[in-house]
Amino acid sequence: MASTIKGVFNDELGDLELDPKLAKRLSHFKHAFINKNEDHINFFGGNLLGVEIVRYLQADRDQWFSEVLDIDDVTLTEKLYSLDAINEEFKRTSDVVNLTSVWLLHALYNSKRLTASEKEKAMIDVAYMLQVKFITSIFAHYFKFPADKEIAQAVYESLSYKFALKRAGSWNALFIERSKDIIAHNSIHFKTIKDFNDDEAILYMITDIQGRIREVVKKMYAVLIQMRDDKNRITSTSSVALTTDGEMILKDRQRNFSTYKRYIHEIIPDRTTFIRDEVVSVITDAMHTMSPKLFLDVLEHCSANYGKANHAEIGELCDETLLHAFDWLSANKALLRNQADLGKLLTRLRSLYMASRMVDPTLLKMRDLADSIVEKSSTSKNKAMQAALRTGLQLYIVLRTFTMNYYS
Repeated sequence: MASTIKGVFNDELGDLELDPKLAKRLSHFKHAFINKNEDHINFFGGNLLGVEIVRYLQADRDQWFSEVLDIDDVTLTEKLYSLDAINEEFKRTSDVVNLTSVWLLHALYNSKRLTASEKEKAMIDVAYMLQVKFITSIFAHYFKFPADKEIAQAVYESLSYKFALKRAGSWNALFIERSKDIIAHNSIHFKTIKDFNDDEAILYMITDIQGRIREVVKKMYAVLIQMRDDKNRITSTSSVALTTDGEMILKDRQRNFSTYKRYIHEIIPDRTTFIRDEVVSVITDAMHTMSPKLFLDVLEHCSANYGKANHAEIGELCDETLLHAFDWLSANKALLRNQADLGKLLTRLRSLYMASRMVDPTLLKMRDLADSIVEKSSTSKNKAMQAALRTGLQLYIVLRTFTMNYYS
């Protein structure tokens, strides 16, 4: 009886035809899973976390063994579980689909019946589906119910390019990229794929692949939780305190833009009209790490210095911020259908204003103008506090302008 993982697979799957027909079945299995239903299609083609329900079911396991590999998984499981290297209590490393997947990478790499390009494509399909299996299990743990789509979109928009999904652009692209990394000749697992001789290395390969995809979800989930809590905090305050003008703001974009722009320029010099406690409260709730006192100092500075020659950035910031808000809302009109959407509006704009990497020239200009104002008006030298005050000021300009009719 075989005493190693490789030995068991050689005994049980040694006669598996590693040919173009197998490669075609692997490709079909992957594409059928991706296109299984609308949730699957939207998930793989998109970049949202926890919105779509994607699960790797028992039916998928059965199809893997019966239709793709055409093997008896019961006998294979019994023989693998008899090995000293396999501990059934460790679910990831004892899962036979996982073990079969890493063995198949080895077998495909060493196949004499596939061209180099056929091998690469088939190996990518195997590594892709292994990661999919892992992430669906992770999702089942983190998301008992689907995540709020608006929050998930705000999460993605707020991500920097340090996040793998942000760089890739979609889950499908991320899985392909990661699959190529796994099978690359400079991969830490290449020797395992090539030789498949070290049981410990085989099991480590499984845990490493799962661990890396788990980290992607874990980091994004932390951002999602923060945004969800912030949205609840914003909505609970704004829904009772203020009313925006809703769709009327965008009904006649050009005329309304001029009206609102003129309004904010008129009220800034009048401290009592410009600084409203309700609006300040909503923004300080939205930016809970921001000092309310320092924020008031910034607003007081804007009111006292508006129109002065050496403080032109105050008026410029108003113009740029409103222009960006109107342009953005023109593409997201649903957010202003009623006052309850005020929390969504602030959450989405805040994620744009706080993005660590920006390419939009308008956002970059807004950030520079707001930074200049904060530097002149705040005593804090803390970079994180300055960034919070900067974002708070931009949000305040939008919210105070959009509540024009409420205060008129």
